[in-house]
Amino acid sequence: MGIKGFYAIVCVMTVPIVFVLMVSFLMLKPNPEGLNQESPVYSVSNVGFYYDLTYQENKNRRYDQQIFDLCFKAINEAETFILLDMFLFYDSVTMSPNHVPIATQLVDALIAKKRENPEITIMIITDPFNTSYGAVIPNHLKRLEKANIDVVITNLKKLRDSNVLYAAIWRSFLQWFGTAGKGWLPNVADAEAPKITARSYLALLNFKANHRKVLLTDKMGVVGSANPHGLSSLHSNIAFSFQGPILADLERSEAAVLALSDIDWTPFVQSSLIKEKDNDVDMGIQLLTEKKIQDHLIQAIDATIQGDSVDVAMFYLASRRVIRSLLRADKRGVVIRLILDPNKDAFGRKKGGIPNRPVAKELVRKSKGRIGVRWYDTQGEQFHTKLIIVRTFNTTTIFGGSANLTRRNIQNYNLETNIKILADHQSQIATDINSYFERLWTNQEGGYTLGYEAYNSVNFIKTLLYRFQEFSGLSTF
Repeated sequence: MGIKGFYAIVCVMTVPIVFVLMVSFLMLKPNPEGLNQESPVYSVSNVGFYYDLTYQENKNRRYDQQIFDLCFKAINEAETFILLDMFLFYDSVTMSPNHVPIATQLVDALIAKKRENPEITIMIITDPFNTSYGAVIPNHLKRLEKANIDVVITNLKKLRDSNVLYAAIWRSFLQWFGTAGKGWLPNVADAEAPKITARSYLALLNFKANHRKVLLTDKMGVVGSANPHGLSSLHSNIAFSFQGPILADLERSEAAVLALSDIDWTPFVQSSLIKEKDNDVDMGIQLLTEKKIQDHLIQAIDATIQGDSVDVAMFYLASRRVIRSLLRADKRGVVIRLILDPNKDAFGRKKGGIPNRPVAKELVRKSKGRIGVRWYDTQGEQFHTKLIIVRTFNTTTIFGGSANLTRRNIQNYNLETNIKILADHQSQIATDINSYFERLWTNQEGGYTLGYEAYNSVNFIKTLLYRFQEFSGLSTF
C-alpha cells in the first residue's frame, strides 16, 4: 500500500468517527447557563391580557388588534431602557394591502424614542432567520444600528439540536463554509429579496430558533405569541403585560440569551426596589422558559381531577408528553376542549394539516369523542395563539407566551418564554381569559371556529409523517 492509499483509508475512517463522536456529544450536550429557568411565584394584583383576532362578521373580515398598540405604549413610556427580543422581525415586500408593516412601524418608534431620549439604552435581539442565517442584513436592522440602537442576532450554535443526525453533519462538515456570497436561491425570509446561497438553506435545515416574543422596559414586561412581522400581522395572537419583581427575572432570562452571543448586559431592574402598590392581591405570576414550560404544564394537567377542566388554544400541538397527559386527564373525567389552527396556511403557501390534524384525530378517537376539538376558521392567516387554561376547584392556572406544544418548543431546543398565572376564579384575569375562550368556542359576536368535522380527514401517511417529524426534529414545528 502506497502513502496515498494509506491517507485515503485514514480519511475514509475519520469521517464516520467524527460523525459518531459529534452525535454522541450533541445527545449529551448541556444547556447554556441561564436557560430553562423558573422564577419564584410573585403575588400581583394586575396582569393585563391582550389579543389580536381576525374573524368573520356579517360576511366581512374583521381585525381586532391590541398587542402592538400595547408595545408602542410601553416604548413611549420607557425612560431608562428598552429590550426587545422577537423571533420574526421584518416586513416583506410581498405584503397585501391588508397587512400591517409592523416591523417598520416598530423601527420608526424605536428610532424616534432614541432621538427624543439619546441616553436611553435600547437593545434588539432577534433570530438569524431574519438575515437568512447571516447572508443578508435587512435595511430595517441597518436603520436601527445607524440610530445607535444595538442589534444582536442570536448565536444559536450554543443551543442543543433537535435533529442530532443532521446537526452532526452540519456542525462537523458544513457550518465552516458560512452563508454569505452571491446566491441563486429565493431568500428564506422574503422571496422577493436578494437571492441567497444554498449554504443558507443548509443552516436553516438545522431547525432551531430564538422563538421568544418579549418586550421589557423599566416600566413593564410584555410576553406573548405575536411577532413584529408584516406577513404575520393578521394572525390571531395573545399577550400579557405585568409589573413587579418578576421584571428582574425576565431581564436575567434575556441576559442569558445575550450571553450566547458574548454580549454582557448590565442589569437595570432591581427587584428589591419594585413593590406591588395594590394590597388587593388575588393572583400569582411566574416566569418559565424552555423545558420548564413543559414541566409546569404537565404537572398542572396531571394534578386535575374529575370536575376540573383544561382549555387549549394553540397553533401547534404535537408533544407526545402533553398528548399523553391530556389523555390521562380525560380518563379521570376532566373536561378538555381544544381550539387549534388547521395548519393549512403559511404565508401564501398551503400546508397539509400537520401536526394538528393527526393529533386531533388521535385525541378524539382515544377519548371516544369526550375531548372537544374546534378549528379556528383561518382564511390565509394563522391562529398563532399559545394559551392553556387549567381550572381546578379553587384556582385558574393560565399558561401563555411564545411556546407551541411541540418537542422543539418545550424540551430545551428553541428559546421560549411563557408566563404562568395562578388566579382566583373571580379575578379579572380569569374572567377575561374565560370570556376570550368562550367567545371563540361558541362564536359569540362573530365567526371564529369550525366544528371538528371540518378538518377531520387524516390518512395514515400524514399520521406517520407527523410522528416521524416530531420524533426526529426534522420539521418546521
